Amino acid sequence: MSSALGILLACVVFFISQRPISTINCYRCAQGTDGCGASTFSKTGSGVFTTADSSANYCTKIAYSNNANAAVRSYATSGSCNTSNTSTTAGVTLTTLCCTTDLCNDTSTRTSNIIIAMTAAAVGLFLVK
Repeated sequence: MSSALGILLACVVFFISQRPISTINCYRCAQGTDGCGASTFSKTGSGVFTTADSSANYCTKIAYSNNANAAVRSYATSGSCNTSNTSTTAGVTLTTLCCTTDLCNDTSTRTSNIIIAMTAAAVGLFLVK
């Protein structure tokens, strides 16, 4: 039982260390600019830049349901990352995705590292028994 507690304690420490850093680098581009499409994103497009704002907390990507190539990529300086948020305006569904690792708002926005850590912890606990 003591080894299971040790693993649990290690997992707790690992989870705490997975908190997002206060500044990250994100892609920035506006809908309709070269390289900014949702399915046709290109980090080398003339309309794609990376953040220069040291107060960026997380990256965002907004996709539009009425146009597979419409997307906006940016960053936020306050608030918390809620991974995914969907809203509908004038019949168009906007899906806002956020992430907390450098340049994570590219073509396929990834979820936080915490999911990977939780899976690893569960497998570790299972193997201990």
